[in-house]
Parts: sequence; structure tokens; C-alpha cells
Amino acid sequence: MRHIQRYGLLLWLTLKSYMKPAYFLIFILLAPASLGLIAGLGNRANLTRDVRVAIVDQLEDADSAAMIDYFRDNHWDVLLTDHASAQQWLKYGEIDAIITIKPELKDYLAGNNRVRYVEVEQEQSSLMQLSLMMTITAYGDSEQLVREFADELADLAVKQGQDPEAIRAQYYDRMAEYENGLAQDPVAFENRIDQPRQTVLVGDYSLLLLYLAVAAVSQTSLLERPIRRLLAVPGAFWADFTAIYVVHYLSGFLQILVYSLAMAGASGRPIMPASLLTLAVYLLCVMTLAFWLLLMPKDTRLFCGLFLIFLLALFGGILFPLPGNTMIKFGQFTPLGWAMAALSGLETDLPHSLIALICLVLTLTGLLAVREQGRRQSRI
Repeated sequence: MRHIQRYGLLLWLTLKSYMKPAYFLIFILLAPASLGLIAGLGNRANLTRDVRVAIVDQLEDADSAAMIDYFRDNHWDVLLTDHASAQQWLKYGEIDAIITIKPELKDYLAGNNRVRYVEVEQEQSSLMQLSLMMTITAYGDSEQLVREFADELADLAVKQGQDPEAIRAQYYDRMAEYENGLAQDPVAFENRIDQPRQTVLVGDYSLLLLYLAVAAVSQTSLLERPIRRLLAVPGAFWADFTAIYVVHYLSGFLQILVYSLAMAGASGRPIMPASLLTLAVYLLCVMTLAFWLLLMPKDTRLFCGLFLIFLLALFGGILFPLPGNTMIKFGQFTPLGWAMAALSGLETDLPHSLIALICLVLTLTGLLAVREQGRRQSRI
């Protein structure tokens, strides 16, 4: 019990020596929170529907309302607005297109195929244009045919002495039954919200992975002074080292939590426990790198460490997204690439437990090398 209390006191003293107010505020709270907000806002579009359009309804009757409902039934994100506001949204990339429903829709549905009943505006031609054209045309053509056939049935009912409106109502009821039954799409689509798409702009956790690696390299000077000092104290090295290691790890994990909370709040997506586990193991990787950098001379340590991180980020898919097969074949065998692959939902060859074990062994080996280097320098 006495040893536990003594070690707890050692942890507290180590924590106080590192967690200066300015350091805590900037590196533990502000920096991760800012990066998390950037990542969350940058990836908010991953959770929106694929087609986001602004509708300018110039007709404003039952026909245009039915057309808008048809767009919503196709899982479009529809915004009803005026043309000036829609132009602003299109300019800033908030929507994919502006669809103006013109009064000529009534004439088209009545059988006049020579009128243009919809105008579509886009910033530039894209594959989205084909989707918009097919959906609008499908609605107009099918609705026109339905009404023409209903009129023919009504005319036939008049000739046979029946009530045309009753026949028309029965026809529309049968059409509604068909749409809700046999006409249902036989293909089932599943949107994996728990595994969002990677974007070229910014990945969900790519900023955090890069920040943790850069922070670990930059803070090697904080590690060096206490570890070098411990070399001169017989018997106290391991206990003090574990305290330093635990404090650094907890501060890094706190940065992970702050980043994740900020990103979740900005994107509206909950934090996944599996992502926290991956990030916790990745933190062991960057701490291992920091301890091995202690073996390098002070004047070249920071430059070499940052250059190594740049290479790892380049081949790990952090600076730009790598194709899935490239990530699995090559990228996952770098620390940043392994973390990015695991966070993206790809199956990696190296399990979390194995990565954690390798990191702990390498950290211990690096620490022994640092101690031996310190002893040799003290003899000189």
C-alpha cells in the first residue's frame, strides 16, 4: 500500500511539472479542439444526402408540390427558396443545383411536349447533371402518361354511361397501390454512416494523426531533461520513467478525447469506441518514435523527426487519400497508414494487440539504448 501511495504521489508531482497552464490550454485544449472542429465541419457533407438541390417553385400548386414530393421520395435533400438565395447557396457550394419549376409544367402534364417546364442551374457540368435530368424526365413523362391514360378511361366511361370521375378515382387508387407494392425498387441500398467516405479536403482523423505525431517529435526536449536527470539517480530510474510515460500518454489521450468531442459536435456523428481504441494504440506508436529520437543529436533531432513524419504521412495516406488496395498492400505497414486504414474500416493484417506489444517492446528497447548512451557520455 505504501508503494502505491508513493507512486501516486510521484505521478502527481510529474503531472504538475509538465502541465503548465499555458501548455495545457494551448496543446491539450485549444489545438485539438480547433483541429476537431475543422475536421467535423469539413466532413459534415459526408452525412448529408447525395443530392442537395434548391427548388424555386414558380407554379405553387398541387402539380408542383407533387413533383417536389417525388424528389424527396428519391432521397434528395430539397430546400424551398427564392432564386436569389439559391444563387448564393450554389455559389458557395451548399447545393448541387437549382431547379426552377415553371408554370409550363401544367401544359406539359396536359400533353404539350413542346414546352420546357423545368430549368436546372449548376456551377459546372458534372455526373450529377445526368442524375438530375433522368429523375426530372422520369417524373414528367410518367405523370404525363398517367394523366393521358386517366383521361382515356374517363372518355370510355362516358361512352359506356358510367361515372367518369368514379372510374378516374379507381384508377388513381390502383396506381397508388401499385406504387406502394409491385413498383417498389427491388434493389436494397445500405448507407454505412459508421464508415464515412474519405474526402480529398480533410479526413475525419487525418489531422489528429498528423498532430499527435508532430507533437510527439516536438516534445522530445520535454522527455530528454527528466530522463537524463534520472540516469544520475541509482534505483529511481524505472519508477520515474513509468511516471513520465504515463503522464505523457494520458496527456496525449486527453488530446484525442478533446479532438473527438469537437469533431463529433461539429459533424453531428457520434464517437465510435473502435476509433478511440485505434487512436489509443496509435498514440503508443508516436510515443515510441519520440523515445527513439532521443538517441539523435539535439541539433538534427527535430528536422529528422519532422521529415520522417512527412514520409510516413505521405505513404500512409494522410496527405491525400490512397486507394483501398494500395492502403492494404503498402500503407498499413506505416504507423500513420495503419491507423488511417483501421479508422477507415479496412481490415488490416496487424491487429491492435500486436501493434501495442511491438510499441511497448520498442519503447523499452529505446529507453535502454538512451540509458546506455547517457552512461557512456557520463564516462567521457
